[in-house]
Amino acid sequence: MKIISFDYTKADGKTSKRTLVVSAEPTTLYAGTDISSLDAEDQVCYANEVQLAKDVYLEMLKNINNTYDLNFNYRQFKPDGMKNIVEEEI
Repeated sequence: MKIISFDYTKADGKTSKRTLVVSAEPTTLYAGTDISSLDAEDQVCYANEVQLAKDVYLEMLKNINNTYDLNFNYRQFKPDGMKNIVEEEI
């Protein structure tokens, strides 16, 4: 799990110190599992199983966020506004 701490400057010039558990990083690429080798029926089955796993994961994450009262703290930050970045792997 990656955690980063940084100083962030918003477009209006306001700055703040932030600590973020990283769930997505800037990219210009599509990323995912290539299911081209599966027939159409297996593609649908695979997609349904992945969606179920994601639903379970999101429900578990919501429960953890409830425990720490963080359900409304999901944020996105523009990389060009981030300075003094410190990364940790836990």
